[in-house]
Amino acid sequence: MSTVRTDSTRPAPAVTYGVSASLFGEIPIAELAEKLSRHGWRQLELGFPKKPEADWCRDIAGTRRRLSDAGIAVPSVHISSAGWNLADPDDAVRQAALDRALACLEPAAALGACLVITHHNAARAPFREDERAATIGRSRQALATLADRARALGLGLAVENLPQRRTPRPGGPIADILEIIRGLGSHVGVCVDAGHSNANGCNAADEARAAGTTLLAVHIQDSDGLGEDQHLLPGAGSTAWLPFIAALDAVAPGCIRTFEVGANGADPEAVLRDVTRLRDAWSAS
Repeated sequence: MSTVRTDSTRPAPAVTYGVSASLFGEIPIAELAEKLSRHGWRQLELGFPKKPEADWCRDIAGTRRRLSDAGIAVPSVHISSAGWNLADPDDAVRQAALDRALACLEPAAALGACLVITHHNAARAPFREDERAATIGRSRQALATLADRARALGLGLAVENLPQRRTPRPGGPIADILEIIRGLGSHVGVCVDAGHSNANGCNAADEARAAGTTLLAVHIQDSDGLGEDQHLLPGAGSTAWLPFIAALDAVAPGCIRTFEVGANGADPEAVLRDVTRLRDAWSAS
């Protein structure tokens, strides 16, 4: 008699962890690919460097070829910092940020990414609590334009929770992000940055569960929980990682998982070795 394997007995899909190019600052893509390939990395999140020698947009076909030759995929791209200020009360400033954010989408699609990660406002002072509704409204208006263009290009859009840095700006708690993206389309979801959650005094695992099926990506980095965005190696701060990973596996096992760790004055190569060891340990667990 044949045995039929049921859903409950199927092996869990393998989890792939990627790394953000931000660890190395702005270096040529060929150099970056070589460093990552040497340590067995197969997934990368790119941003938009300002240095000409690091600007992969100047030769997207060449970038795709170099990364493919190294066995590295780029499922997600992070919008340029010049495109973050989508809620500024100054119309000209906000439009300039939106234009820059929109300009990031076509290169991301041409590179073969499936998801673009964006911020919805930028850190500025002072943020006042009585401006909250207006700030969220401006974010939603800009993101609606961004979401329409992303859909046309076949891209998903993930809106990231942000470090509040002791200001009341909206978009720290995941509940704010869910409010901001409501109704923008099924291709629009959430990127939970665990270090941001921890810096804001929130539990990263609870935030992942709150995002639920809208959770498209996570940034994995640590902080001491005292308010600053530190991009520490997981374990160097106070984030509870085992519950966070368990939450991801439960609510969004297929989300894009990226280590967004900074060098923080250390040798980036040494930090990459540490992140690689952590990747291997987590992948094996």
